[in-house]
Amino acid sequence: MSSSTIAPSNSSLQGQYAGFISRFIAIIVDILLVTLVLLIVGLGAQLILQFFRLDNLISSAINSLTQQYPSFGDILRILTALGSFYFIFFLYYITLHTVSGGLTIGKMLMGLRVVRMDGVPLSLGRSTRRYFTFLLSALPLFLGLLWVIIDDQRQGWHDKLSNTCVIYDWPAQEDENFLVRVKNRFRYAQETRSRYEGDDQGGVG
Repeated sequence: MSSSTIAPSNSSLQGQYAGFISRFIAIIVDILLVTLVLLIVGLGAQLILQFFRLDNLISSAINSLTQQYPSFGDILRILTALGSFYFIFFLYYITLHTVSGGLTIGKMLMGLRVVRMDGVPLSLGRSTRRYFTFLLSALPLFLGLLWVIIDDQRQGWHDKLSNTCVIYDWPAQEDENFLVRVKNRFRYAQETRSRYEGDDQGGVG
């Protein structure tokens, strides 16, 4: 592992393994962006079909099949929506990860980057492997993705299968004042609980 690329620092978060919350926000941003692109592409396709008057032809074909198989229309719409989303997300994910060296727009906003465990940027093949293992990691009730919370290197199953990790890419620093406030509130809550427990025991005696 390259100590210059993935190395904890006392003064900066840069190079340290990224936590679950940061990664979760980044993937939500990416999903929203891809969904927006999908809506725009769908609207454009609908306009093109209407311009060439193909929408009525497609609708009549689907309606004829729906009469024979009542659930066919719903199944087709679901499969089309899911297939389109995963295809566009695949192109988005693979292209950005390969060209930008492990970045997506969501990761850029959160200051994250995906690299190999030795710090080397991702290749096309490794980005592809990580994408499909990501889908597999989400299948057992998202257990493979939640694994990031308990893993020492903050790796999900897809990270382990593709030998990658997610690190902080910005030289950010922890907010010491915020941490002090959190510790003081936690200490105050403990003292308050201990005081109430002591009062209850005194009342019982």
